[in-house]
Amino acid sequence: MNLGTVLIIDDDREMRVSLTLLLQSAGYETVIATNGYDGLHALIRNAPDVILSDVRMPEIDGLEFQLKVRETSHIPVVLISTHGDIPMAVGVLQNGAYSFVEKPFEPRRLLGILKNAISMKRFEDSTKLLQSRLAELTDLERILISNSAQINAVRDLTFDFSVSRANVLILGETGAGKELVARALHDLGSSAAAPFVPINCVAISPVQFDIDLRP
Repeated sequence: MNLGTVLIIDDDREMRVSLTLLLQSAGYETVIATNGYDGLHALIRNAPDVILSDVRMPEIDGLEFQLKVRETSHIPVVLISTHGDIPMAVGVLQNGAYSFVEKPFEPRRLLGILKNAISMKRFEDSTKLLQSRLAELTDLERILISNSAQINAVRDLTFDFSVSRANVLILGETGAGKELVARALHDLGSSAAAPFVPINCVAISPVQFDIDLRP
């Protein structure tokens, strides 16, 4: 079972091997990079779910690498270091890192952090996909959501009647969506700026009039 793809960036060969064995045994796929430059290229080629990067590396260290990732991606970055301290941990988190782990690390804690980071990324991905889909919908499609032939026909009729000033009677069983169609007609029509006022006629008590017809 593939739990996700982890990009490992570390200039220490033994640490790369150790992390690879740990993650693969836990069900993750791994991509390896030996420095920050290779990590940036691997990020583009492989689109990992989470990045696990050492802090102390030549040329581009983990702190600079994390900032570069933030410029182009929302992939979570977990930084690890043997030289960690509280100010460094606070600094990397303020700059956008998902978490900071000191070496030597406890394997279960690291796996838990990576699992949570991937869950967060996938939630963000699904949210962005939904927002993108909604942005593509017309106003009418946002109200009457379906691709069935019946709903498509209702959408077409609603759009046609929305440009008319005639009174429209909408018939249907309770729960069929009469109010949704009425709201769509209102929102698409010439009176959209006016308030939409739904009235539940069933809740209105009948009115009785006593009329005296005696002369």
